[in-house]
Amino acid sequence: QVAADLGIGLVEFYPMPRYTGTQEVNPFLLRDLSKCILCAKCIRADHELVVEGAIDYLERGFDARPATLHDWPLDRSTCTFCGTCMELCPTGALFERDKPRVSTSPQRIVTTCPFCACGCAYELEVADNCVVGVRPGIPDSPNGVTLCVKGRFGYEYVNHPHRLQKPLLRKDGELVATSWENALTAAATGLKDLIAQHGPDSVAILCTPHCSNEEAFLLSLLSSRILQTTNLCCNTGMDMGALIDGMRETLGWTGSRHTFHDIEGAGSLLLIGTNPPASAPLLSYTIKRAVRNNRAHLIAIDPIENKLCRQASVWLRPKPATDEMVLSSLLGAIIQELSGKNSIPGELKEIRRLYQQVSPEDFEKTTGIPFGHIKEAARLFCAAEKKVIAFGNGIIQQPRGKNLVRTICTMSCLIEQLTNREVILFPVLKQSNAVGCMHLGLLETKTPETIFQEILAGHIKGLWIIGDDPAVNLPGAQQVLAALDKLALLVVADSFLSRSAQKAHIVLPVASFAENAGSITNMENRVQFMRPAINPVGESLPGWVIITQLANMLGAGFNFGSPKEILENIKTQVPAYAAMVVSENSATYSSHLLSTPATTAKQTLCVPQIGEPISLPDPEYPFLLVLGSMLFQLDAGHKTARCRRLAKITTDEYAELNMDDAARMNISDHENIRLVSPAGEKLIKSRCTKKIPQGTVFLPLPFTRRSTLLPFSVSGSGFKNFKVRIEKVSS
Repeated sequence: QVAADLGIGLVEFYPMPRYTGTQEVNPFLLRDLSKCILCAKCIRADHELVVEGAIDYLERGFDARPATLHDWPLDRSTCTFCGTCMELCPTGALFERDKPRVSTSPQRIVTTCPFCACGCAYELEVADNCVVGVRPGIPDSPNGVTLCVKGRFGYEYVNHPHRLQKPLLRKDGELVATSWENALTAAATGLKDLIAQHGPDSVAILCTPHCSNEEAFLLSLLSSRILQTTNLCCNTGMDMGALIDGMRETLGWTGSRHTFHDIEGAGSLLLIGTNPPASAPLLSYTIKRAVRNNRAHLIAIDPIENKLCRQASVWLRPKPATDEMVLSSLLGAIIQELSGKNSIPGELKEIRRLYQQVSPEDFEKTTGIPFGHIKEAARLFCAAEKKVIAFGNGIIQQPRGKNLVRTICTMSCLIEQLTNREVILFPVLKQSNAVGCMHLGLLETKTPETIFQEILAGHIKGLWIIGDDPAVNLPGAQQVLAALDKLALLVVADSFLSRSAQKAHIVLPVASFAENAGSITNMENRVQFMRPAINPVGESLPGWVIITQLANMLGAGFNFGSPKEILENIKTQVPAYAAMVVSENSATYSSHLLSTPATTAKQTLCVPQIGEPISLPDPEYPFLLVLGSMLFQLDAGHKTARCRRLAKITTDEYAELNMDDAARMNISDHENIRLVSPAGEKLIKSRCTKKIPQGTVFLPLPFTRRSTLLPFSVSGSGFKNFKVRIEKVSS
């Protein structure tokens, strides 16, 4: 990098005797071991920070070098391409492949990653009004020098040539460029006319949970006070009522009260229905450091193997859709474990009685887990003083997700009562500002499923979509597209001409996170700030500006001149944000940890009700399809699929199935198969693995794009599991 800054190229000095040249075929990193000084910083980063174990010293003496197992390329190792080793390499032996600019960038702007809910902070490297790289290592940030592959290389979509640059207005069936005044006037007039003719609930707003707190606040004001419609929806891909109602009814509050640092100091961790290595990598690093440094006991409950299962002291692998019985039995085993040392409150005796009535044989037959493993998990979890319970979409998205959330909250409460020690309860959300949208009330509104059902029924006639692409992100693509075609007015605000935008009457170009200012709240309840690093592409505008201008055309009278002014209004209306202090120095990193407001609500413990397994054997559709996250894409890939390097490593769509199931059906690895559900079908490649239990198929969420496989009715609760059959495709 210094040589590039000084304009120094190749020189005529003698070549190094052990020169090996650059290596690797992956799209992210290159290795030039002729520059390696064997400082071991890359190895320590791998072992101590991200705790992956992909590289170590190979050979000894003069032949020693950092390498993977068997000296394989990185893409054949366990490397996740987080780039932490590259960040710490002092000599350039590890460097970014195809980086737009090698020399030092003239400008660096501190901002927050816009992808998952971990909320990593980094500097955007800027040159010639383009983002050319990212640099972590911000002091006091939750991530330090670490990032994931999406955070490290996902900035590329900002510079994508297909970014929308001008507002578009449909004329004679075609979308043509127009001015902002014409576009906003047409949108405001259309909304006013629909409300005048059919009432306020004839219009709806659908937004993304990746919007900023300021944009979420403005949308809440716009829908409730200006449009006076109840049809406001934030598309998290699930019904968040299971999480919000389950925690509120049991504990009196929602969200998390703890940080990643708190989790790293834990002595035992219970991980239920979440895959942090794919959906929340920073949380994954934190958990692995707790296991490595504290010798913490990790108890993982997941039918599908992920990287954390390999480090677990106990991995409970239940049959899909048997979570209620597993959690209820674990709750009873914990009571049994603690009852020898403490008196059991009367309200918990019923839970213990139900547990004692469970037949070990029936339990193992139903869940597939030996009953002794439940007892061992309870023993290890109760042994530590500092305990963590983390749960995610695998629980929230179940058809009886609210009951499962209440059972988990009850588990936390009873351990606190019996041990007089706090239990860290940590819901793992996926989208960057899902927590902020929850604080501002956007997750307690209608679900996307309800909105589109009302469109098909003719009740909703106008829809404004902000930053989302329901034609790709929601199941039941045919029904969603039919609903969009039925609308009298469809306004889409997005950075790209998405599939939904192609159906729109008005398209508004939105600035990316690198061109926007505002705040987002991560899963720690930490408010962090985004700062504009480059000028908006073309005539695109930040989301808060678009919402403000359209609201004023509808008579709102908003006079907000900056996101900071909007945030000051949030502080007066949302108690959790009242104590925030916004730094006057916009060039430095700052964050604020929200304190969950104190509640006088009494904790209401839940006696688990064990129902029948949701998915029973079906001769026509014998497999259970499980949907989940993948490391290299976010959700359905609305933005990450437009990042060249991330897209290059996920070119082949695949579904994972058990090797024994594949052998029985004479299906080979990477063979074409057809997944068929009652709703539709999808042609896809097979990937045979032991990570998937028999009778189950795993499909990464990005590969559900534009698919008719998923039924339209599962966009809310119950989105996790449903039935399919597998057909081998002969050609």
